[in-house]
Amino acid sequence: QADPQITALVKGRQCRPAVVVCDWRLGGEPDGVAVARALQETQGAAIVFVTAHPLEELRDATSDLLVAHYFGKPLSLPELARVIGALRGHPTKN
Repeated sequence: QADPQITALVKGRQCRPAVVVCDWRLGGEPDGVAVARALQETQGAAIVFVTAHPLEELRDATSDLLVAHYFGKPLSLPELARVIGALRGHPTKN
């Protein structure tokens, strides 16, 4: 069985997502930043990060990426849906 990170890269290249929601520390290599970087570089995807770790550390780790939004955990699913909708050009009600 493939690691979730490798699966995300393969599926991302197949599906060409407009938005990628990625957890920072996925528990293995590559980490979420590497996955997001690869998908942004190859697919031009907008990146949304989710983490239970300090957001400032994540911002430092992603300073070379264009990150659309950062969420700390626990996150609000309605807020996540609103952000994804806005990034896709389909705003949702609050």
